[in-house]
Amino acid sequence: MATLVRMRALISGSRNGKKWPKPGQTIDLPEAEAAQLIAQGIAEDPAAAETATSAEGAEQAVAPAGNKPLASIREEVKEALAAEAKAKEEAEKAEAEAKAAAAKEKPKAPAAKSKEA
Repeated sequence: MATLVRMRALISGSRNGKKWPKPGQTIDLPEAEAAQLIAQGIAEDPAAAETATSAEGAEQAVAPAGNKPLASIREEVKEALAAEAKAKEEAEKAEAEAKAAAAKEKPKAPAAKSKEA
């Protein structure tokens, strides 16, 4: 399924033998590719880029709510990675504790009786 995006930045080179559109122009892209360009800030969803009318009646572009400064995104990524590492560490600790508890509860096999001749 194709998704229409509006370019916010110029990409050099070509895509499928055609030059990329200039900033402000639109292009239909596969959904995953469109989502990636939007996440990187290279393109935007034209429907999300709403316009607002000022008191004088002139239209002014309103940035989509999802755009964040790169430093903010980096900080969020660091926090997410730290949380993921902590969750993994806690899961490994819980697994080790469960194995230790299971080992304690495991009944010991009776000693083999020796045969006397």
